[in-house]
Amino acid sequence: MADTTPKGILGRITISMVLAGVGVGLASLFVWEWVEAIVLAELEGVEFDMVAGIVPLVLLIIAAISAPIFAGVLGIFEGLRMTENKTALYIGIGCFVGAALMVFVAGVFIGFTGVEEENGGGGPGAADLVSLAGLSAMTSLVVGAGASILGTK
Repeated sequence: MADTTPKGILGRITISMVLAGVGVGLASLFVWEWVEAIVLAELEGVEFDMVAGIVPLVLLIIAAISAPIFAGVLGIFEGLRMTENKTALYIGIGCFVGAALMVFVAGVFIGFTGVEEENGGGGPGAADLVSLAGLSAMTSLVVGAGASILGTK
């Protein structure tokens, strides 16, 4: 039987979402390698710069959007174990923390994508990544808690 204490719920959701962040991050690195080998090899000039600049941003957006989706799935599964309504709050908090870490971890991996620029780059920095992780986490809190209520028996 799974641990239904607040600590168990928070830990299970957070660890699951961090692992998902590692998965999204690794997949992003693999996608970048594919884009470099297949797409960028055929481009030059402005087209090269556009694709090389947009792909990491798109990967980061995908990570941010996938966190609330994953929170919803986890919320439903955790909701099936709920014995009282206040547990939805713990599930939502777990989704908040997990989503923030998920997007941050994926963002660290995504930071290794992109073409090295002569002037040091101009892409999203650490503060931008933290703010995006926070926005995704707030959405995940609502989605995770709401889905857990829908998932109750």
